[in-house]
Amino acid sequence: GSIIPTLEQQPDELNRGYFDLSTGFVFYSPKYYAGLSLKHINRPSNSFLGINENLTGGIPMRFTFHAGGQFDIIPATRSSEGVFVSPNILYVNQAAFNQVNAGAYVGFGSLFGGAWFRHTFGNPDAAIAVIGVEWDMYKFGYSYDFTVSGLSAVSTGTHEVSLQLNFDKA
Repeated sequence: GSIIPTLEQQPDELNRGYFDLSTGFVFYSPKYYAGLSLKHINRPSNSFLGINENLTGGIPMRFTFHAGGQFDIIPATRSSEGVFVSPNILYVNQAAFNQVNAGAYVGFGSLFGGAWFRHTFGNPDAAIAVIGVEWDMYKFGYSYDFTVSGLSAVSTGTHEVSLQLNFDKA
């Protein structure tokens, strides 16, 4: 006669919300950018059943830093679109997890491409390639993450399609 076939005790609350404090900032100039974000500053508990909360101490704070720049190799003129390179880096830390993504875009007029490497300390994870085109205010991209870790036996990689809208060019 039980509606719970396993006879497990159903929690009193089936929905749970919590306050999660985060912040961040970005510095941007025509050639450089850098940013920092902090998530879960107050380390909220996301325990659904309310057990083992003393062991976990809440969601670990997440720290993210990113930086990069864009440098003209051949400046754009009225008759040519120019060539640029845009190196960038991303670092993420949450509890014992650390990750670095490093690489660069290269732009040839309205076409762009790039390559990055994602490394989770102790575990090289993926090589990333991207190609795309920019037209008017639209920027379309396709990227592929080539799995280089031990997961390559079960996952060869991940596809991603992106659309960016540059309203300053509208």
